[in-house]
Amino acid sequence: MPTYAARYTYRTDEATAAEKARLRPDHRAFIAGLDESKALMLAGPWGADDPDGGLVVIAADDHAAAAELISNDPYVQAGLLENLTITQWRAVLGPLAAAIPAE
Repeated sequence: MPTYAARYTYRTDEATAAEKARLRPDHRAFIAGLDESKALMLAGPWGADDPDGGLVVIAADDHAAAAELISNDPYVQAGLLENLTITQWRAVLGPLAAAIPAE
């Protein structure tokens, strides 16, 4: 099954920060649900150098299915993202590459 990388860039205004904090438990429950359904490969926020975004890597049948999965994230539904890109991704080298299917 193909793998897709969803890159989140959050809006940076105060209202977004407050809403993001309020929705964080729901967002994490959504991510946990992706894990339970075996769609999740990995997820997490960017580090201190780029605190306003994160990455969710999922397995999905195609781009439309990946977009549908990500559209259910409470952060996405609440309009907290300035930008969201979903791109098919292939892990080729490194210790995680063997654990992430090529297709």
